[in-house]
This record gives sequence, structure tokens and C-alpha cells, in this order.
Amino acid sequence: MDSSLLLLGSKLLLAVFSGVIIGIERQINNQHKKKRLGMRDFALVGIIAFLATYMSQFYPMVWGISFAGIILFSIVFLIFESLIKLKQDEMAGFTTVLSFPLVFLISSLAVFHTDFWLISTILFLFLLLLELKDKWHEWIAGIEKKEIIDLSLLIAIALSITPLIPHSAMLNIPLWDFSQNALHWEGISVAKFWKVILMVSIMSFFAHFITKYVKGRNALLLATFFGGLVSSLATILLFLKGSDGNQMTQNEQKNLYLAYLSAASGSIAKDVLILIPLVPAAFFDVVLFPMVAILVMMLALSIHAFASNTHSEEVKITDRPLPLQFIWKFSSAFSLIFIGMVIFLYYAKGGFVLIASFLAGMVSSAASLASLSQSFTNGGISELIMGFGILCAFAGSLFAKYFFIARKIGFQKSKKFAFPLILMIIVGGAAFSVVFFS
Repeated sequence: MDSSLLLLGSKLLLAVFSGVIIGIERQINNQHKKKRLGMRDFALVGIIAFLATYMSQFYPMVWGISFAGIILFSIVFLIFESLIKLKQDEMAGFTTVLSFPLVFLISSLAVFHTDFWLISTILFLFLLLLELKDKWHEWIAGIEKKEIIDLSLLIAIALSITPLIPHSAMLNIPLWDFSQNALHWEGISVAKFWKVILMVSIMSFFAHFITKYVKGRNALLLATFFGGLVSSLATILLFLKGSDGNQMTQNEQKNLYLAYLSAASGSIAKDVLILIPLVPAAFFDVVLFPMVAILVMMLALSIHAFASNTHSEEVKITDRPLPLQFIWKFSSAFSLIFIGMVIFLYYAKGGFVLIASFLAGMVSSAASLASLSQSFTNGGISELIMGFGILCAFAGSLFAKYFFIARKIGFQKSKKFAFPLILMIIVGGAAFSVVFFS
């Protein structure tokens, strides 16, 4: 058989399949309603789309006329349905009728030499939107005014303010150079600094909705992970708030252990994302393996703790998507640690850099990594110190969470909480050693 006929036949099948699969979804979804449109109708739209698209190469007007006809039919049918529903004091169903033009367009793509993956992706998204209609309505009904305001603020920050910050803008810090007995100005990139604040704001926005809508057994795991994207230490302190450490039950300790691991995983994932715009791409590729090894280890521990934990507890990380008070506090702490570390790293050498990275990581691993990357970019520290500085920042962040947990429940009960910290140092140390010494 001619290959051109096989190709044409496959396009016909794909066009019809697009209509059939949408028609099946509509018919199943409306099986308890008296709808007049179903699988056969959508299959016919697919065939019409195929014929119109195929004929358009000979008669260019055919496709436009056919598409206009489908739209006109949809409008007429919608008016007809609305009149009937009006008599029954009901609302007409718009989704099924308005799906007709979209099915026509999707089916037409099969003949317009569109890549198969693109057609499949559009079809998948279309089905998802149709099938989750009730969930979308439920989700939209739960949106509050303050969340819309915060979304507008996030859009303003991300799309209006960020492009206005010049990449060349620098915050110059005066430092005395003892070797030359002269004043030296250390520049801090304002754009890089702002990107970190922006990323934390975006993570906070999405973390809010995850913790708001995720319920049941998965709530604790996901809420603390996405809370860790914002501030893992704040997440653990929030989890410990109001609990009696001495009277904590075994199930409560299991929940705390899961929250500890999951928040730490979220924190490491955040730090990896923050490093992307801060360090050169070539160096990021070098340290990606050790960072991913640490992240995978923490995720594995989190999943193991989740699998053995049959109880759940809901955690609300933030009251609103952009908690301005928290972002202000984070920005202030980030700025102070960042500037302080830049000053310290200018004078400190060798192991002192790693100690400073660990101590700064206890307050904010993001600030510790940002200041390290600033010094690394300016040639103040080597790749080796930068790599192990990352590990020290991770370890400092996890140690801070362990310290507050141990203070709350007692150091005797918190022994197993020290295990992930020790394992992180061993795994991370081995992975960074392989990268830099092999």
C-alpha cells in the first residue's frame, strides 16, 4: 500500500480518535443528565475537521467556512438548550456545547502536520480540564480576596519590578585591604539578591495553597515539604508550637520525625533551586551530583517515615500566600547574614569559611549559599571550599532544626533525629570527595 495513503489514514484515525475520546468523556460525565450530544456527535466533528483540513489544500476557504459552521451550530444549540432549561428553571450546560469548536481545532491539527506529542498534550489537558470541572469549581469557591490581592502582588513583583532591576546594579560594601593598606569595595549583585527574595515569594505562594487544599494522610508530608521550600526552621517551630515535649506520645513523635525529614527535604530542594542563578552553570553541573545525592537520601528517609506512619496531622504554614511580615523578616535576616558573610569571607580563609557557612546555615541556608556564591564568583574562594561550604550550609540548617526539637522533647528522646544529620554529613562528604578528589 502507498505510504501516503497510510499516512493519510493515520491522520484520519487520529482526528476521529480526538473526537471520540472527548465524546466518551462528555457522555460519561453527563450520563445522569439529559444531554443531547455524545460520542457520535464528537466523532462526526472529528471527521468534518479532517475533511475540511484535507480539502483546504485545494479550496482554502473550506476550512474557515467549516469552522464557522461548527461555531454557529454550537451557538444555535446553546440557545436552544437555554430556552428549554429556562422553562425548567435550570441553567444550560455550556461545557459540552463549547467543546465542539475545540474538538474541531484539535482534530484539524492531525492533518496540519502537527507533532503527535503536541496533539496528545493538548488532548490530555483538555480532558483534564473537563474531568476536573467540579474540583475546579470547588477550588475557585474557596479562593479568598486576600489571595487574589497576593496574586496581584506576586505578578507585580515578578513581572513588573524584576525586569526593571539592572543586572549591573551593585551594592558596594567598603572593606579595608590590609595587604595594600587601602580601601576596597566589594560589590554585591542586587539582581541576584532580588532573585532569591523572588523565589522565596513564589515558593511561599504555592506552599500556601498546597497546605490549604491537601487533606488526609498526605497532608503532613506535603505540607512540611512545601513549608520547607519557604522556611524549614519556621515550619518545625510552627509544628512544635503548643505541643508538650515531655508528654508527646509515640504517634506525635512519629509525626514530628516525618515533619523534620520532609521539611529538611524541602529546604534542600529550595537551596538547589536558589543556586541555579547564583553560580556559573559549569560549576553547578559539577556540584549537582552531591546535592542530588543528599536530596535523594533525605527524600528516601522521608518516604520511609511516611510509609511507617499511619497517623496524619494537618499543618498550616502561612495564613496567606504572600505573608509580607514573614517575607520582610526573611529578607532582613537574609540581608544581614548575606552582608555579614561577604565581609567575613573577605578576611577569612580555609576552614573558617566552612565554619561560617555552617553557622549562617543555622539561620538561613539560602543566605549562606548566596554569600558563598558571591565570594566564589568574585574569586575569593576555590571550587573545593565552595563545594564543601554547600554541605556545611545544608548541615547547619538541619542542625538548627534538630537543636530546637531536642530542646523541646529532650536530648534522650531526640537521638533518632540526629541520625539524618550524621548520614547527611557522611553521604554528602563522600559525594563531594568523589567530585573533587577523584
